[in-house]
Amino acid sequence: EIRFVKTTFYLGLEEEPDEEAKSPAAIASIRDSIISLLSSKTADQILTPQGKDKLRNEIRLRIGAVAPAVKVLEVYIVDFVVQL
Repeated sequence: EIRFVKTTFYLGLEEEPDEEAKSPAAIASIRDSIISLLSSKTADQILTPQGKDKLRNEIRLRIGAVAPAVKVLEVYIVDFVVQL
């Protein structure tokens, strides 16, 4: 069964990223990593408060892996829509 998720995140960063971390390639890498993570999830895994907390942590870890210079302190979910 195909489901649809639309979400918007804001990242709370430790400090302003340097120019390299804001490059189109770095941003594309971060976005791709988050999209891949979301694509691997089922609706049941992300609809609960605990699931969203786990997702926030996984996003922090993914960004740290692909862009170590970007220190994410918080992941704020500001828009979250799942089509069931």
